[in-house]
Amino acid sequence: LVPANSKYYFTLFDAVYFTDITGGPVQKLPKGGGTPVVLASGSSSPAGIALDANNVYWGELSQPGGIYSVPINGGSVVSLGSAVDTPGIATDGAYVYWTEYAFTDGQIKKSAIPSGVSGYLLNNLNWPYDLAVDSTSVFWVERTTGTVKQMSIAGGTPTTLVTGLAYPVALAINGNNIYWIEDNGAAFGGGNTGYLGALRKVAKGSVAPLAQVTVQNNPSNVPYIVDGRTFAAAQRFDWIPGSSHTLWVSSLQSDPYVPGKRYVWNSWSDGGSANHSVTAVAGTGSYTGNFTTQFRLSSQA
Repeated sequence: LVPANSKYYFTLFDAVYFTDITGGPVQKLPKGGGTPVVLASGSSSPAGIALDANNVYWGELSQPGGIYSVPINGGSVVSLGSAVDTPGIATDGAYVYWTEYAFTDGQIKKSAIPSGVSGYLLNNLNWPYDLAVDSTSVFWVERTTGTVKQMSIAGGTPTTLVTGLAYPVALAINGNNIYWIEDNGAAFGGGNTGYLGALRKVAKGSVAPLAQVTVQNNPSNVPYIVDGRTFAAAQRFDWIPGSSHTLWVSSLQSDPYVPGKRYVWNSWSDGGSANHSVTAVAGTGSYTGNFTTQFRLSSQA
């Protein structure tokens, strides 16, 4: 479907979406073949690629690099954060997750959509490469240690599912299983180039129940702070049950786009004060900050 003279990363949705690590554009084309459509260009070494119903996401295999998105049919490119050497990226619609490929200091990070507020899930990893996510877990392969691992999307202690692999470099999941490819190092100029590699699978591990909590304000554009980070739209948070978190809003906020318009805080939906702590409970829940909109009146003689 595409030229064979470059190194590409692919993902499937309604079409084939792909990046060209040599510095080519992010593109898509029909599954049956045809002329590729350029969605974004100008990225440095675009590598891992992922999709949800609205956007295409990719990372750059470069230092420095970044995490970006573009609408699924093309449009303006949005930066979701900085990154270094990102071969693996995945999304669950609320967050983008990615690997940063490094020896002993490899990392897995996540960034909220669409705010771009990002943070670590795990660090001090040994060459994490590809990854995938489902509704409860993030899964990844560590290339040189030859392992497949799993961890709650809320963070915590990872579980090693498989060891002793011959350089796993690509990973995918379905409802029950994890699949990966081992290349025995041949793709990087090492290992046994006579080894043809392998495609293997293992069942997913179980994880503890999550607390998945949506926080928002009413009106929805009024900013709020969760655990010291500012958001200006509804956001899902993945918390470990029993953990404590802080919700904070300013009791009086001016609209940055409409002079004379302001928002006065009334209440949180749980009855807490403007700045208060909550304890995560397994399952789904929500907190809404309610504001009254006021306008400055002026008179003319």
